[in-house]
Amino acid sequence: MTDGRTVPEAGGDQEDRAVGSVDDARRRHLRLAYKNAERAARGALMPISEQQLGSLIEFVDEHVVAEGCGHTIRFARRWAERHSVGWKPLAEGLEEFGGYCDCEIVMNCGPAEVFGPVAAGAEQDVV
Repeated sequence: MTDGRTVPEAGGDQEDRAVGSVDDARRRHLRLAYKNAERAARGALMPISEQQLGSLIEFVDEHVVAEGCGHTIRFARRWAERHSVGWKPLAEGLEEFGGYCDCEIVMNCGPAEVFGPVAAGAEQDVV
């Protein structure tokens, strides 16, 4: 006769830990995959590469420091013209991240803000 309580089977703790370990690894994998997908989606809003964006920010920052912002996009536009980058798509991409004038472009549109940090390890296969 039983009293309604279940009796754990031998080795159950080890199996539970093994399953928990696989579940934890799967959750880490899914989290990293999500972060990389989010990074790719943000980057898709910007019509230039991460390296080009770094160059743009550096150029605009140098000019804002030297000449002031003036709350225009003149330095960003100048960079685009010098690098044969279409202004309208670039302006739209910058605005998506809060870059409505040169100083805001420097503050809000850096490569880390636009492309985000790389979530390493998401490409590993985990069952």
